[in-house]
Amino acid sequence: MGDSGALLVGCVGAALALKVARVTDTRAVSLHVPLLIAAVPAAETFLTLARRWLGNRPFFAPDRAHM
Repeated sequence: MGDSGALLVGCVGAALALKVARVTDTRAVSLHVPLLIAAVPAAETFLTLARRWLGNRPFFAPDRAHM
């Protein structure tokens, strides 16, 4: 994807989280939705690093085994 694509995805994700948090009326939903949106890339990063560590591969080597 590269740096430009990652920045675009991050910006769209942040804008979507803010939009959803602002539209909902209940406070519980407005706090959980942005966290769930942010949890997707965080979980993907954790799983990719764990898979590379368990496979004894370098952390910063490129591959196509993740989103």
